[in-house]
Amino acid sequence: MPSKEDLKYAVEPLLSREDDPDGGNSIRNSAHQCTSINFSRPIIAFVNSKSGGKKGPAVLESLTRLLGAKQVFDLQHHNPEVVLRQIWDSFSKLQQDGSHNADETISNLKILACGGDGTAVWLLKTVKNLSLTPTPPVAVIPLGTGNQLSRTLGWGKGFMPTDQKVKTHLEKVKRGDARKLDCWRFRMFGQKSIFGSVPKHVVKEVESAAANSENPGDVVMEGFTWNYFSVGVNVEAAYRFHSLRNKHPWLAFARKANQFWYGFYSIYAGWFCGAPPIGANLDLEILTDEGGWKTVELTSDIKALVVLNHHNYGGGKDIWGMRRNKENDAGQNMEEPAPDDGKFEIVGLKNGWHMAMVLMECKHGVRLAQCSSARLKFKTRKPKKKSRCFFHLDGEPWKQTIPSHENSKPLLVEISNGGQSAVITREAFDY
Repeated sequence: MPSKEDLKYAVEPLLSREDDPDGGNSIRNSAHQCTSINFSRPIIAFVNSKSGGKKGPAVLESLTRLLGAKQVFDLQHHNPEVVLRQIWDSFSKLQQDGSHNADETISNLKILACGGDGTAVWLLKTVKNLSLTPTPPVAVIPLGTGNQLSRTLGWGKGFMPTDQKVKTHLEKVKRGDARKLDCWRFRMFGQKSIFGSVPKHVVKEVESAAANSENPGDVVMEGFTWNYFSVGVNVEAAYRFHSLRNKHPWLAFARKANQFWYGFYSIYAGWFCGAPPIGANLDLEILTDEGGWKTVELTSDIKALVVLNHHNYGGGKDIWGMRRNKENDAGQNMEEPAPDDGKFEIVGLKNGWHMAMVLMECKHGVRLAQCSSARLKFKTRKPKKKSRCFFHLDGEPWKQTIPSHENSKPLLVEISNGGQSAVITREAFDY
């Protein structure tokens, strides 16, 4: 864990000095010579060295050479919440000591998240939880499998980690546009016993929210999403692959291998045949523009739901489909989505064959709703029969128990506005 003194030195070289011949634009540190990159805006980089096979360590090495060791942090060894809090504390100390350039430097500081969607969301969540002022915008180097958020922000679907490409990417981050990205609050209300398998780093218990529950005594679990939330049989495949990768990482060594395991577990879960309708254990309600709650019909052919913040899903595919076909289905009044429009989209998927057609962009998913708040109520229709489903929130899947006793309270999932986060786009959002 870095000391406060180390982190003080991590930010001090970013400040302009009167005796610096280039005005402080070069990134320096005590262990490295001035690099060939000149920045008027400082960058703090966080690298998930486990992402992308050998790409993570390669990016870590390149950034260390180009930026300096005290501005680059390996997420396998450094908690970003601790690092950023100490950096902001260090700037506060510099301001108190009379540094007239500290305000300008921290106002221009940017964060670079190097990894997959999970890494990017981790940094966005950290910045949000710390309530940093001013709020540093987040850019991405895509090292994951899907890289949905990176695609939307214009940073691409993948990255080859050479020094020249890293250098070029840093220059693009320097020139990138600061934009706002919608953030959605994800809450679950229910009995504590059903939340045993919930990943606590993704969704955690919050006592202060209990008063909003429809059922007194409920435990309230809260998290945030910037990408998507999905539920259904297709998520079981993601859950089983995630478990395989954690237990036997050597089996998930490349993109093609990952795609093979996803396909295998999709067949195993019955995604291509025999999947039960998602509406069997779920009621969906959305908040209308008039302020009332409206029930959305889930027909028997819909086997999975995806709640989208932006159009990229499943390897950069537009499952909402309005970029290709702007015509609404009968009786609908949907709009083309945007990542900063204050609304999310709810899409239905019928089975593996339908999803395959959607991912090939031959069809689009079932456009169910476009709204700013939704409630999903889960309870098995067969009393006393143990039930479960699989949830997937921004790349983190888990097995969720569903209340089954006839007198038990339903599991309520509520998705509502969680504000906006600062991000850096390459030019504009890639719609």
